[in-house]
Order: sequence, then C-alpha cells, then structure tokens
Amino acid sequence: MKLKDLLEEATKQTENLNSGESFMVKELFRGIEWNRIDRGLRMNLGRAFLFEIEKDLTLNIEKLKKNSANQQIYIKK
Repeated sequence: MKLKDLLEEATKQTENLNSGESFMVKELFRGIEWNRIDRGLRMNLGRAFLFEIEKDLTLNIEKLKKNSANQQIYIKK
C-alpha cells in the first residue's frame, strides 16, 4: 500500500470513534494489517496523520501526548 492510501484509511476510520475517545494511529488498523506495513512506512504514516489533523480541522482530532514508547496519542473531539 501507498502512504496516501494508508492515510486515507486512517482518517476514514476516525469517523467510527466516539467523541472523547483517545487512540493511536496503529489502533485505526486491525492488528495484522498494521504489522504487515513496513516499519518505515508506519513512521511516515504517523507523521502524515499528524500533519493531516493539524491541516484539516473538520476531522475534529486533537493531538494529546506521547506514550512511553514515543507513540503519539490523539483524542476525537
């Protein structure tokens, strides 16, 4: 898969979240799907997702903090 396709899938999955729910990008994919994505591509996806939510405010996603594994945590407003 391409980065653009993965980003589109991730942002689409945020529609299924309830307001106030926190999540990480990897949780927007089924476990096996996430593990099949190349590590470098996963890291690029994380950056792209952050830029996307900062650019597109209609997604109603807010950046929170990073966890101990340095993974960004988000919350749906």
